[in-house]
Amino acid sequence: ARCFAIMADEVFDSSNKEQLVACFHAVDDNLEAFKDFVGLHHVESINADVLVRCLKDTMLRMNLSISNCRAQCYDGAANMCGSRNGASTQLRAEEPRAIFIHCYGHALNLAAADTIKNNKILRNALDTTLEISKLLKFSPRREAIFDKIKAEISPEGAGFRTLCPTRWTVRASSLGSVIANYKVIQAVWEEALDVVRDSETRARINGVQHCMTTFEYFFGILLGELLLKHTDNLSKTLQNPKLSSSEGQQVAALTSKTLNSIRTDSLFELFWTKVTSMQNSLEVNDPILPRKRKTPSRLDVGTGEGHYSSDPKQLFRQQYFACLDLIIAFIKDRFDQ
Repeated sequence: ARCFAIMADEVFDSSNKEQLVACFHAVDDNLEAFKDFVGLHHVESINADVLVRCLKDTMLRMNLSISNCRAQCYDGAANMCGSRNGASTQLRAEEPRAIFIHCYGHALNLAAADTIKNNKILRNALDTTLEISKLLKFSPRREAIFDKIKAEISPEGAGFRTLCPTRWTVRASSLGSVIANYKVIQAVWEEALDVVRDSETRARINGVQHCMTTFEYFFGILLGELLLKHTDNLSKTLQNPKLSSSEGQQVAALTSKTLNSIRTDSLFELFWTKVTSMQNSLEVNDPILPRKRKTPSRLDVGTGEGHYSSDPKQLFRQQYFACLDLIIAFIKDRFDQ
């Protein structure tokens, strides 16, 4: 190979021992790109010095010179990309042309995670959906109840997809499955409460049953699906083995442009119409204003009353635009490193 790129990540095996996953991406004399998985290497720790020694030993065993290294691709952990003593910094000290690129898949995952964590409606909606996944999929009895009711109500519809607790860019399909099976899931809780005797489980079922009647949760999962389906599509595109670094930047910018294109009043009205029309056919309450909180006297410079719109729609409109602003900003920030 004329030149190559190093791709590595630290993982833990089933016995909780540290391992280094190493891959090499190279081009041949015809400039055709190919990727080789080297293997899993046991390391005594995931300290940057240890990982660098392991990578250099791997290159030596494969008769690869670091002078031919042109890129490094890791996650954003400090031991991998730290500016002072990270693995990428140490290798660049020996070969300055081995530029570091933050793994695009990991960067996108962090951007989606940051968006969810910084918005209360989306965060609560994903937390509740994860709890629904646990209650349905971790109980053979409740899963059987779900299958039975689904066969009666919508036998041709899509099934329920478990929400992955770690991968943020594969969640739109799970939210979509909750929306598609909303009536079925609501019926499951009614029947499950008749047979469940454990007080803790009953409390959990009552909790998600109540959440599914609130407009805030219903709005949150529809908005989450709208946003995350774009990041899901971007994630699939970034997994193309023939995609170059510059092309990855271009498709990320195109996703941001697409998200920005739905940041309009007219498209919010269409989204709001969709939410309210679906809400009317389900057992979901109407949107309500949050309870006004009195400003503490030490901070009160006026009447002491909260500033709220009299129309709940305006509050959810703010959330719609705020979420779009967040995800666009985080994608730009993560891909502009």
